[in-house]
Amino acid sequence: MGAIKSRYAVISFEKTFKDDPDPGRNEMKADPRFKYDEDFLRQEVCPSLLNKMISTLQDLVLNGIDYSCTEKILLEIQSENSHLFRFAQDVGLSYIENGTVSAKDIWKCLEIWYMDNETLIIEIDNSGKEQRKWVDQPKPSDKNVKGPNQVIGRFLELFPKAKRVNLPNNVQGISGLGFWGSAAEV
Repeated sequence: MGAIKSRYAVISFEKTFKDDPDPGRNEMKADPRFKYDEDFLRQEVCPSLLNKMISTLQDLVLNGIDYSCTEKILLEIQSENSHLFRFAQDVGLSYIENGTVSAKDIWKCLEIWYMDNETLIIEIDNSGKEQRKWVDQPKPSDKNVKGPNQVIGRFLELFPKAKRVNLPNNVQGISGLGFWGSAAEV
């Protein structure tokens, strides 16, 4: 995770500069001198920018790079690309040292989460049989987990430092993961 943060830092630019700004859309009034006045850029902006770059470079050499401002955006990108990452955030599933969670426990929470998000609809037909209807994720590469036998493989992809373990009574689980709070609260 540390290697990813230091190599893949996403910076969010939320403001847009316009001649006629709309503050509700994060737009700001643009100074026309930046676009049309080369002397203003050469005499005012470039020297200030150079001074700022020199002082920032000195700070960088002394203190290194602080990637904390990029963490929120990175989490948003991960959530957009993997519904399982969004599930883990929603229910508090994450790395916990010495933690162990069974595939069945993850599956129970995931199944409820799917139903709450209307990804899984369970109907009972006239004969009393349960029928499951799945709604696919928007991205074809982000497949739903449709059974407890798929849980461990998919979550080990999401949490590469966790390990597959055999728990008592021939139950499969993942060590290094856990729920923040009890599974009942989740």
